[in-house]
Amino acid sequence: MGESERDDEVGVGVAREPGPPRGMPMTTNAPMSFEYGDLFSYGLPEGYDARWQDFVDPLQTLEALVDATIERVSEGQDIGRIRARLMTDPQALLAPSYESMQVFLLASEAYRKRLSRRHEHPLVRWIGLGILLLGIAGGVAGLLFAPFALAGSLGISTPWAVAISAGFVVSLGLAFWFSLDASIDWPFYLSVVLAVLAAIAGCVLAAMGIVGLSWTGFVSGLGIAAVVAALGIIGGRVWSLYSTSDGESVQSAYNAWRGELFQSSVLPALNAAINSISTDAYSLNLDLNRRINPESATAVVDTAAASSLREFMAARTKGSFALAGPRGSGKSTLLHRWASGAYASRSSNEKLARRDLIVEVSAPVGYDQKEFLVHLFGRLCDAVERYVRRYEPQALTNGSVLTGARARRMVSEQDVRQSRREVSDLAELVKIAREERDAIRFVQSTTFARELSAGIGYSGLSVGGKASGSVRRDDVPLNYPELVDEFRWFLEQAARVITDDPTHVRRLSALRPGGTRPPNTERVRRAHVLVAIDELDRISDGDLAQKFLNELKALFGVPNCFYLVSVSEDALAEFELAAMGMRTVFDSAFDEIIRVDYLRLSEARALLDHLIVGLPRPFVALAYVLSGGLARQVVRIAYQMAEMGYSSEGGAAIDTVSSGLVQRQLYRTLRAAVDQLFGILGSGSGTALFRVIDDWPVAEVPTGGRLRELESRLRALEVESNGNVSIDESASEGRVDAVLIDGLRDEVAAMCNYLATILETFDHGLDESAFELHLQPGAAHFDVLARARRYLGANPRAADELLHAFRSASTERERVG
Repeated sequence: MGESERDDEVGVGVAREPGPPRGMPMTTNAPMSFEYGDLFSYGLPEGYDARWQDFVDPLQTLEALVDATIERVSEGQDIGRIRARLMTDPQALLAPSYESMQVFLLASEAYRKRLSRRHEHPLVRWIGLGILLLGIAGGVAGLLFAPFALAGSLGISTPWAVAISAGFVVSLGLAFWFSLDASIDWPFYLSVVLAVLAAIAGCVLAAMGIVGLSWTGFVSGLGIAAVVAALGIIGGRVWSLYSTSDGESVQSAYNAWRGELFQSSVLPALNAAINSISTDAYSLNLDLNRRINPESATAVVDTAAASSLREFMAARTKGSFALAGPRGSGKSTLLHRWASGAYASRSSNEKLARRDLIVEVSAPVGYDQKEFLVHLFGRLCDAVERYVRRYEPQALTNGSVLTGARARRMVSEQDVRQSRREVSDLAELVKIAREERDAIRFVQSTTFARELSAGIGYSGLSVGGKASGSVRRDDVPLNYPELVDEFRWFLEQAARVITDDPTHVRRLSALRPGGTRPPNTERVRRAHVLVAIDELDRISDGDLAQKFLNELKALFGVPNCFYLVSVSEDALAEFELAAMGMRTVFDSAFDEIIRVDYLRLSEARALLDHLIVGLPRPFVALAYVLSGGLARQVVRIAYQMAEMGYSSEGGAAIDTVSSGLVQRQLYRTLRAAVDQLFGILGSGSGTALFRVIDDWPVAEVPTGGRLRELESRLRALEVESNGNVSIDESASEGRVDAVLIDGLRDEVAAMCNYLATILETFDHGLDESAFELHLQPGAAHFDVLARARRYLGANPRAADELLHAFRSASTERERVG
């Protein structure tokens, strides 16, 4: 994944969990009893079955999974300590599977609601069944009568006419039955259409046989067919609403949630618990007994940014927040989890499903204020329709063909004031959402013409008809202020309806088994509007990004609505300048800007402990310093090291691992430098630098000495450039090229200095005492190497200074020690 792609592999400390099968823990010192064939549906091992009817609350479900998993630990493990460490923060364990938990809670609520209706009105479903059977009987009668009447009109005797009718019905039934398993759909739809047409024809012929071949008979037959259809639809609907199934769909949702909870939380947490208790913390040899599969499962580790976001949400009823941090630190993942509602609830252990209205969009790289607002408005309308379809499907109405929208009918201030009434319920909200969606995109005009003729002749009744219509849609010339005003009004109505609707504010004990309700039960709101706008940091033009925010903040401040926007580190710097009395656009737009920062060594260790069992501390430190503390890179490098540890007989020594990783980084650096020099060589500049870099044997396993040699050769070119030997400064273009070449040379030389320092630090001489020295505060701490890695691309001279300070402090500590 390149740096321009979404950072949804890691973040908030999020990463793919290694190890087949699908995230099974890997360990050398504490082997688990899970085997490749143990996993069944939903990612749960054999013996993990549980009935959804036994569900009490999410915490109880988590504890049951934890206990069942710990029982699989081999003998000799301290199960009590493992469980205590694993359950240190239950809410953090429940958070990664929040979305699937909401799906289950919603399904269980719907099931219990149907069960309650059935107990309160036990006779209604039987009445519905009777109505349904009447409709079915009428349809079958029409279906039988159509071929019977046709056979009679052809002069076929009654017994044969009855046989033909029965054969026709049986044939349709068989065609319908076999089409259910067909790989193509048209046989199924054909059989259904034929059955419906035959039933309607039977009703019409029966009515005309009684009333006579007349227009009245024809209309009466259509009326009978409509009544039969209505009986079937109404009866089926009543039967469905007042009866209960076996709960199979609820059980499936429960299994899916438990499977995700097991994969994304229990197993990674178990890895971390085993690492903290059973694994040798210090070793210079990496030996893993299972291959790692980065695509297995997910593990989520909350960081300070996630905690801050949860706190800010709990303290406000509305707000606009921003996430700032380097690319790859996990902003997009954190934003997506926030948009799922995971940080909106007071606790991940709530038993009732939240019903947040969620809108998630990406900021455009090429910004046009009106086009983006139209896009955001359309996504909001789509979100409202999905929301109603998911939570209150009975509120959906087909309606008639839209002929415009309310926004287009507002031709005066008085009309605007009169139309701005409060929306009463979800049914009205979704209707307005559909109208608004067309209002912001189209003006629609429709013409429709119909013609129907009927007559009776010698050969019987003849009916004919034709219809024509046209629809034209043109762009709406609404100006930007009107769009902002309309968007805010609709957003306010949506936020108010989902918050105030009685189905969204319930007592916590409403679904408690037995229906008991303790006194003073707290009423909680379970719905917010969450608008997430990602990738604003990809707008490279700073002025354009500030203009975007200036326009966007006009949409903020709606009650019960929260915005979260991912921004660049520059935005965070400007926001913090407000503390010095310098007002900026970022300070005025956001209530809070949350830093999603580089990981510290302790955080990197916590992340990798959730992913790999048996990764000694020196290898964690190596992954940390090579990544610079960037979460995404920490995990990638750890995967590379783990593969070396698995594929090497007897494990891989830290010298071998560090050399392999340094060789990969050196190759990428030198190839990138060569690619940049290709664009400059045409002017005659950079030839000496190109020759030094291109002649380097990249296939050679690097050593500290060889990297120092390359660094010296690169820095020697600086003397030549100052003496006007290697770089042509005879023209303006040559001076520009000289600046570029100087910068490129410094970056490559600083990278060689950094990689040589890595090899000199992470070798067989890194005994436990030396390792502990690098964990003490000061210039010799591993954090200094990580900072140097971050500086390499932006300020190579500062990186050189940090590396010099690190080596000097390390030498001094070793001498004193």
